[in-house]
Amino acid sequence: MADILAFPSKKQAAGEIPAMLGEAVCLACCHIWQAVAPIGTPVHDIGSDERCTLECPSCTSKKGVMRHFIQYTDIPSWHCSQCRGFLFSAILVKDVPTLACASCGHLINALDLFNGC
Repeated sequence: MADILAFPSKKQAAGEIPAMLGEAVCLACCHIWQAVAPIGTPVHDIGSDERCTLECPSCTSKKGVMRHFIQYTDIPSWHCSQCRGFLFSAILVKDVPTLACASCGHLINALDLFNGC
């Protein structure tokens, strides 16, 4: 049975604070568990221990990261027209706000995307 990381506050337990649930892995001991964290918790920055804020229930280190990217399923989302990927970086290309697909590198003008072009 997988470990469940408990909500740290009564507001979260009551569902008053939006939270994400998913599989996490500890970078220190490789333990895998189901983690719960408030939306906005930095859980992917593996370059800095201070930003990895999921505490491992096995070794208690704060080196837990989510195993998968966060994807919203109940609201409209965009996919790359080339590879159907859903992870993008926002960049500036010659002062034009641009989205770059993290999977294939395809670029799209962000203004065109949001204006429906």
